[in-house]
Amino acid sequence: MEFSQLAVVFVLFFATLIASVFGFGVGLIAIPIIALFIDIRIAIPLSAMAALTVIIVILLKQWREINFQSVWRLIVASCIGTPFGLLFLKSIQDNLSKLILAVIIMLFSGYYLLSPGIIRLRTDRGAWFFGAMAGILGGAYALPGPPVLIYSVFRQWPPGSMRTTLLSFFLPNSMIVVTSHWAGGLWTPSVLVLYGLSLPAMLVGIFIGNYLNRIIPKKKFSKAVYYLLFLCGLILFVQEYQTRLTP
Repeated sequence: MEFSQLAVVFVLFFATLIASVFGFGVGLIAIPIIALFIDIRIAIPLSAMAALTVIIVILLKQWREINFQSVWRLIVASCIGTPFGLLFLKSIQDNLSKLILAVIIMLFSGYYLLSPGIIRLRTDRGAWFFGAMAGILGGAYALPGPPVLIYSVFRQWPPGSMRTTLLSFFLPNSMIVVTSHWAGGLWTPSVLVLYGLSLPAMLVGIFIGNYLNRIIPKKKFSKAVYYLLFLCGLILFVQEYQTRLTP
């Protein structure tokens, strides 16, 4: 196995482990790092396949933990919000708005790390608002995750329910993305070989992540989610800032 292949296997192991604990993060973690070793046109479909693998493996076993009352509202509302996000995407002139989004995510998560537990949603009615925001951000930036993640923390679900509900929300989108990659000819031999090499490591990562999700106390889990959300904003900020500096 070449060094680049070994690096990809390790990164996907780590990314699937994190996603198995928290319910998101494969693409966020994997794509920027994998792209250092292989072509981005390989990294993107490979990461999408890895994300779908995590979703399917976990939901097949633990679908009973899904909060169906929330997830169907989130999915419907996100479908309504997505066209508005696409309209916004067409109207923006540069990446300044994405930088602002990254700062908002960091400020929000930082605030709740310092002052946890201030907001608590006791019903599923808020799913309509957060689902619509997820659709808008998904259409504009391909980032539907943060609003749904914030909603799940406000609802104070236990770690297992939070993770499976997040994954079930991402499932339709992930299936569409992977199918589109296949239809668009992005499932090249290089992608399939790397996926085959990485699959055993990903399954181990899913197993370990599943175990960690079960043993992490609820309060520590919520705090870890906000740390990861802050990291999402930081990575987004750095990526977009570098893009603006590139001539």
